[in-house]
Amino acid sequence: LTPDNAALYLNLGAVYSDMGDKYFPQAEQMLQKSIALEPSYAAYGNLGFLYIQEQKYADAAAAEEKALQMNDKNYLVWGNLALAYDNLKEKDKAERARDGEIALLERTARDNPRDAIVQANLGLLYSKKKLREKALPRIQSALALSPDVPNVLETIGEAYEDLGDRVQALLYIEKSLQKGYALADLKSVPDLQGLLSDPNFRPNGK
Repeated sequence: LTPDNAALYLNLGAVYSDMGDKYFPQAEQMLQKSIALEPSYAAYGNLGFLYIQEQKYADAAAAEEKALQMNDKNYLVWGNLALAYDNLKEKDKAERARDGEIALLERTARDNPRDAIVQANLGLLYSKKKLREKALPRIQSALALSPDVPNVLETIGEAYEDLGDRVQALLYIEKSLQKGYALADLKSVPDLQGLLSDPNFRPNGK
């Protein structure tokens, strides 16, 4: 009924993305159609995240950069950009993106200190910078607020891995899987590849 409705294609793209990798081509088509009709921050941001899931990291970085040109106030987009550059082995660009993410997360944490995902993400980012004294209080806060949320547990596991504590990393990554985190999603995280090949890693809890 409204074939020139950019927002409609944006929403269709999001729905196809949520339906699993079998529908990623349709998701990309819808998001590209939305951008062709009316370029938007949301469409570029979603397209960048889709490309990360497809491991098309150069395309992901380009899309997230365009999203940030339109709106640089969402820490998730900065985080996706850092992840894309990590996978592209572009360390300096990844660090700049991570600095942008940290600044926004710190502001968000001040406004809403009981957001466990924000606390966990700050813990992870400080861990990547090897700032253990800043990372651990954020990790502990996240665990106190949401001890059973899969995304929080995965982020904490990744943080411990970045801090060089493989025992704790294994504990929380395995807990995240038990609570429903997808093993396939772990395979796109560069800093977890050593853990995933560790003989002590028990993805099924056995």
